[in-house]
Order: sequence, then structure tokens, then C-alpha cells
Amino acid sequence: MKKNHKKLSIHAYKFNGWLYRTWEFPELVFENNELYCFKGNNSKIITNHSGTKNHYHSKIKYKMIWFFLKDEWFNIIFRKKNTGYELYINLASPPIVEDGVLKYIDFDLDYVARNVTYNKKMILLDSKEFLENSKNFKYPQLLINKINNTAAKIKQLFKENKLDRFMDVKKLHILG
Repeated sequence: MKKNHKKLSIHAYKFNGWLYRTWEFPELVFENNELYCFKGNNSKIITNHSGTKNHYHSKIKYKMIWFFLKDEWFNIIFRKKNTGYELYINLASPPIVEDGVLKYIDFDLDYVARNVTYNKKMILLDSKEFLENSKNFKYPQLLINKINNTAAKIKQLFKENKLDRFMDVKKLHILG
């Protein structure tokens, strides 16, 4: 495992190329052939929901680890909140790194599993946004099929406890 402890920006794009969210300098804590792992505590977030020059600034208010799987069409955020541990999965393109920025395309669909230590239930989020954006941004049918297949794969991995390795924070010593 290659330990990096360097900071990169993360850019999330929509399918039409619009940069809609930036995380400023979360810490890249390790990288291997399979994934990038970031620690995002207190990172600044810049959001542009409307595609205009108006931006909304915020900060991550909880401890988190963010896994970008290099060959998968999703990324995983493990968050430590006051209400317990939460697993959040974004359906997205595999990441690329260019000029100190990790970039990916967000495809709107997300899954969340709250209190994952006790609750093994996932909830699908943003399906309406996915349907709207697939029409507005003209997602090709092959892409829609890929996203739907990835959603089914995530549900199966979760059901089979194959995402548990991302929830083993004691092994990672990151969240504290």
C-alpha cells in the first residue's frame, strides 16, 4: 500500500461537462492499484447547483473517508456522524487524476446506509434527479444500462457484505 499524505482537489462533473462541486484539498492518505483513499475532515466544499457563476461554500462537518475505486463506476464515503457511522455510495465514472485534481462524473444516483454497525439496510437516493438529468443531459442508452447494472451490483455487494472492508475504520486508523 502506497501512503501518500498529500492533498488534491476533487472535482465532480455532470455528464455535460459542468463542474458542479469541488472539495478543496482533502488528504490523500493512501493509494494502491485498486483505489485512492482520502480523509476529508474540514475540507472546504464549493457547490454550483444551477450551473451559473453563483457558488455555495461550506465545510465537511464530520469525519469521513472517501474511497475512489479506480475501475468501478461508484465511489464510497464512510462517515462518522453524531448519529453513528454511515456508508454513502455515489454512482459515478471511474476517477482520473490530472494536474493535482481527482475528477469524476456524477450520475446522480446514490445509496446510503445509516448506522451501518447495526443496520444492514440501504436506501436509494436521487432517482428523480437521475431520470431528469438522463433526459436533460441526453445520457446514451449504453450509459443508462451501465448505471443500472452498477446500481444492481452495489445492492448485491452490500447484501453479500462485500463492502464491509470499507467500514473497517479500526484497521485504517483514520477516523479516530
